[in-house]
Amino acid sequence: MDANAYINRELSWLEFNRRVLEEAKDETVPLLERVKFLAIFSSNLDEFFMVRVARLKRMILDGDQSVDPDGLTPDETLSAVSKRVHELAEEQHHCFLHTIMPQLTKEGIHLVHPDEMSGEQERFLEEYFHRTLYPIVTPLAIDPGHPFPYLANRSLCLVVSLRATGASRLPHTDLSIVHIPAQVAPRFIPLPARDGQHAFMLLEDVLGHYLPRLYHGFEIVSCHAIRVTRDADFGIARRDEDLLMTIEQGIRDRRMGVAVRLQYDPALPKEIVAQLVEELELGIEDLYPGAGFTAFTDLFQLYAAVNVPRLKDRPRVALSVPALEDAPDIWSAMRSGDVLVFHPYQTFDAVTRFVEEAAKDPKVLAIKMTLYRVSASSPIAQALARAAEAGKEVSVLVELQARFDEEANITWARALEKVGAHVVYGMVGYKTHCKICLVVRQEADDIRRYCHLATGNYNVRTAGVYSDLGLFTCRDAFGQDLTELFNLLTGYTRPHKFNHLLLAPVALSSSWRGSERRQITPAPDNLRASSPR
Repeated sequence: MDANAYINRELSWLEFNRRVLEEAKDETVPLLERVKFLAIFSSNLDEFFMVRVARLKRMILDGDQSVDPDGLTPDETLSAVSKRVHELAEEQHHCFLHTIMPQLTKEGIHLVHPDEMSGEQERFLEEYFHRTLYPIVTPLAIDPGHPFPYLANRSLCLVVSLRATGASRLPHTDLSIVHIPAQVAPRFIPLPARDGQHAFMLLEDVLGHYLPRLYHGFEIVSCHAIRVTRDADFGIARRDEDLLMTIEQGIRDRRMGVAVRLQYDPALPKEIVAQLVEELELGIEDLYPGAGFTAFTDLFQLYAAVNVPRLKDRPRVALSVPALEDAPDIWSAMRSGDVLVFHPYQTFDAVTRFVEEAAKDPKVLAIKMTLYRVSASSPIAQALARAAEAGKEVSVLVELQARFDEEANITWARALEKVGAHVVYGMVGYKTHCKICLVVRQEADDIRRYCHLATGNYNVRTAGVYSDLGLFTCRDAFGQDLTELFNLLTGYTRPHKFNHLLLAPVALSSSWRGSERRQITPAPDNLRASSPR
């Protein structure tokens, strides 16, 4: 096998994320959209470290020196990943500090340093600190009497070096950690500003400015922000494990995962960096210094806080679906023919309406549905609950292993169970990623099955962002297929032959490869062979 014919999957993903960073560097993109792309780039990297880098580290710890088709061992892959991420992180910092920030300032959007505050801004922050921050901030000393404090995943902390200014009978410390209360206060604290101007101060700068109020009798020698990323991947449950219990335990364990990355200000004293490396059990390749700003993911907050339409993409209102809007009800619309919708360009309300009408229609006998990523206030899950309460047969597969949405999915699974729905927690050993809904309705002459199949989640928020297709159909062949599929998902039956569906891990791979082989069959002598476009 020629390793040069393969691209390492982790390095390939990093090149995908590099294209996100390119959007932030693109001068033709509106300024605040470029800020958002920096946040997306960082958010993507956070998950990459929590899952993929963490997995590589576990493989190395287990002594796995297997060689992938690309010719790299886990150790070699991790080294290559570290080198590439350091390059990309440097590009990101340069883009923000030397390109984006000066342009934000030019547009009247200011990140104010404590030394630059006006009198009005200082009075505002004085009150804000004492009213909001001081009651909840907890300084944690580091000394033999205090174990090294736990640094939560993706949470900013201040590392404070101290020197006592006088003798005291009370114990003292030379080093302390201050957790930044991001769950209480925004990262970008809005300050009073002139009309047409926007002023913010970083939360860590506010806390740093008022540290002397916390540390009476100490001189603040240095203060720097750090951020730890931890292993948050707990894998797919084994067939002999209780899926719900495994996922719940994984969620509890996630916050305690081993550290896989340390982001910090390069001015942080070397001896403190060394102590952090020892306490967190990190290697040199896990260290990511970045001057001027840590945790770009929080730039989402800045994007949301500044309402300057000309610096953002023009909002695009989703189009209606005429085939569904012009019909007296969704059932007659689907009987008139298949309807293909393209989100987010066409409204997701069509999907929500499909489930909501099914829930309240007295002629609907049953609703069967898969849910992969469910929002906390999902109108679709609410409609399913109402249908179950109304006495309809409601069967829902809620995939508990949808990474980082497990808690919301567990909440909805239990809520649906309480109102009488049949809830399946997914298939042990697999993730159920298909998005399907089957509605069984009593018609005048017979029972008819109405189907919705989609590439995207049944999630109103993400449907307004991601490009996905959805098909509404009441063709009997699709109804048969979805009936067979739900029987497999809920009862582990063995499906008969599908009319239209290709199902992994049963037939999708072999069918796909068969299509590939047909495409690469040598052409007759009188025809020129070509790749499919």
